[in-house]
Amino acid sequence: MSRRLTRRRYLVGLGATAAVGLAGCSGDGDGGGTPTSTGGAGQSEAGPVWRMMSVDAANSGTVPDTTGPSEAVTANWTVEVDGRPYKTAAVVDDTVYFGSSYTGIYAVSAADGSQQWHVNTKNDIESSPAVVDGTVYVADAGSESTEGTLYALSADDGSEEWTFEADKGLSSSPAVADGTVYIGAGNIRSDSGRVYAIDASDGSEKWRAPVDSGVTGAAAVGDGMVYFGDGDVDDGGGNLYAFSTDDGSEAWRHETENSFFAAAVVDGTVYAGSRTGDMFAFSPADGTVQWSEYIDPVRSSPAVADDTVYVAASESIKALSAADGSEQWVFETQRDVTEPVAVVDGVVYGGDGYSTSGGGTVYAVSADDGSELWRFDTDGPAGGPAVIDGTAYVGDAGGNMYALTEK
Repeated sequence: MSRRLTRRRYLVGLGATAAVGLAGCSGDGDGGGTPTSTGGAGQSEAGPVWRMMSVDAANSGTVPDTTGPSEAVTANWTVEVDGRPYKTAAVVDDTVYFGSSYTGIYAVSAADGSQQWHVNTKNDIESSPAVVDGTVYVADAGSESTEGTLYALSADDGSEEWTFEADKGLSSSPAVADGTVYIGAGNIRSDSGRVYAIDASDGSEKWRAPVDSGVTGAAAVGDGMVYFGDGDVDDGGGNLYAFSTDDGSEAWRHETENSFFAAAVVDGTVYAGSRTGDMFAFSPADGTVQWSEYIDPVRSSPAVADDTVYVAASESIKALSAADGSEQWVFETQRDVTEPVAVVDGVVYGGDGYSTSGGGTVYAVSADDGSELWRFDTDGPAGGPAVIDGTAYVGDAGGNMYALTEK
């Protein structure tokens, strides 16, 4: 099943809702409980959920008590949109939420891909949404003449609850924990950046902190700290920062010669990789390096499950011991894997593709030994999968969002 969602179709199909759009109306949909800030899985009373880029505010990348496709797959449905919807979707209460460059944020039925609502944002969306307590938080990247905007929209109908205007573009994905939205500003060619803590209920700023370069990954939150990575691909250099969630004071930073994108905070350890090719495990309290291993350049957050760190590194997906970083296995992909991998029920999922042109492939491999279980070719470079209830939801830079299920 293939559906084509366009701005014209949205206006015809939703009428009054389209007029509401970003007009400042509030919504009160119920998106389930607030995710834990210590790496806990995405769960709600309704069952498993995938709330944000890598499941939860800790970027754990895994959801227990659910399954994904482990045998050959087919596209149960495909939604076609303008732009590039390749950033990881959020899946909450039988709805898939995803952003697309040029055309804003979409909500579609997880069952059949039918459109629930669509809202145009002022500028491109280059990040994943977060869905918590009935609200969708999504950021646009700004432009040469405008800065980025963080939107809070009703999960029910997309009506606007509030907006926050940043002083730089927002290319990072929002993370939401304990009533606060954490997001970074700037891009990979920025000579400076910002990180923000925003009140999730009304959009007021709690604090901001400067960083040396642009922030493009998602924050990771755990044990009273929020962790951001930055970097400048032109001039080199990057840092992983730890800030107090209370007031934004810097607790520590670790500097490398290239970008950090995003960390994961699981079981009392911060895991993060750099474009230098080094993968690190840090003490969350003071940034002490517990171990480091060279694994090839990393441009996304790892997933951590069953004492193993799963991470995309250039043209591969690798499994490392969480205890000492030793390599457990390597699965070679056809192209670079630049979006986060996911681990569900003993299966690792990831997508590859070069930049925003050409094709891509989604892979499923055994978490035990890295053996291939299936692959699915996409029209454009594939993004990071969100895996819930037997389905892998994944977008590509060719304008498609797929729901992949076993044949």
